Amino acid sequence: KLSKLSYKKLTAMSRLLFLLYHHFTLLILICALHVNGQIIFTNEPYTTTLLEESPIGVSILTVSAEDFDVTSLATGEYSIDSAEFVINSFNGTVSTNSVIDLEAHGSPLVYTFDVTYISDLGNIGTSPVTISITDINDNTPFFTNASFYITILEYTPATTVVYNATATDVDTVSREQSVDDSGDALTGFNYTVDYGRVLYRIVGGNGSEYFDIDIDSGEIQILDGGIDVDSIPSLSLNISAEDGPGLTTYALLIITIVDVNDNIP
Repeated sequence: KLSKLSYKKLTAMSRLLFLLYHHFTLLILICALHVNGQIIFTNEPYTTTLLEESPIGVSILTVSAEDFDVTSLATGEYSIDSAEFVINSFNGTVSTNSVIDLEAHGSPLVYTFDVTYISDLGNIGTSPVTISITDINDNTPFFTNASFYITILEYTPATTVVYNATATDVDTVSREQSVDDSGDALTGFNYTVDYGRVLYRIVGGNGSEYFDIDIDSGEIQILDGGIDVDSIPSLSLNISAEDGPGLTTYALLIITIVDVNDNIP
């Protein structure tokens, strides 16, 4: 049979063991949190655009990660697996590592890769980065040849289409352009430029008064049906092909007039 004193000692010891148990359990939990700290990326998602042909070393965006360890202000290093881009291992700034030509890859062109952050405590986290490449007007329209040759009969009727001038521009994307891009004096004015649209004009040659060209299709037709080979054996047209922002190429059309039996002996 326990005395009152012994009972009190036993009760006090039990309380002490209870407190010690919970105290060490809490310490174990804290240690577990310390070892398994969580990497948090701020300001996600990391999505942006980049103009094609941007030079190497252009900063695109900056990722930021922290190790939310409960007992340490840990630092760490960033890394990515990409041939086109590099990342500053200390501050998380992503930059170009190559000059990207959109037309060489095809449109749309989107790069996606993971940024990995490893803290000094060994904790690891990743976050995806998406970079969409935006077209610029870096290609001039082109004709398949510098010169073209056709023949037509003299006195071919007016409005007859005699040739279709065709130039190609591989920049096929429309882009909203601002005054900062264009240098337009109208501050704040925004407009859409179609890089791939080609406009045709006759800009010279001794046949410019006899022919007209459709500015959009490039169709060339006769304005006056009275072209006489006896007075004009051949004609030439200088044709321009201009894209939306103004890059221009030229071609020469040589027109030979073929005689018809229009004179009585």
